[in-house]
Amino acid sequence: MAMVFWYSLTASLITILFTLIMYFSLKEAGASTSWVVSEVDRRDLLILTTISVLGFVSQFTLTKSTQLINTTTISLIRNADILVTMAFQIFYFHMIPSWLQIIGMCVMIVSTVVLLLTKEP
Repeated sequence: MAMVFWYSLTASLITILFTLIMYFSLKEAGASTSWVVSEVDRRDLLILTTISVLGFVSQFTLTKSTQLINTTTISLIRNADILVTMAFQIFYFHMIPSWLQIIGMCVMIVSTVVLLLTKEP
């Protein structure tokens, strides 16, 4: 569990560090590069920090759940994310998934069902 903690913490800190480095280096250069940088204010930094912290909490709870619950159950719950994400994409963003996305979703769901049916209790 300590390994996941340090991985998540290090990834979050590196992301924040590189975001700040890129922002200040491009600002000093007068944004003469072809990469467009918008103004980063405290709200944007707060959003980036919140995303990092929530990613850490998500990874931590996922790892803790694998220690407490049967892994077959966890894989079923984790693959339910695919359906939720697809519904969110359709109803919230009004984006119809491509046939390749639908095939990928079906492969993931079929593999999960096969795992559930063949896994011994």
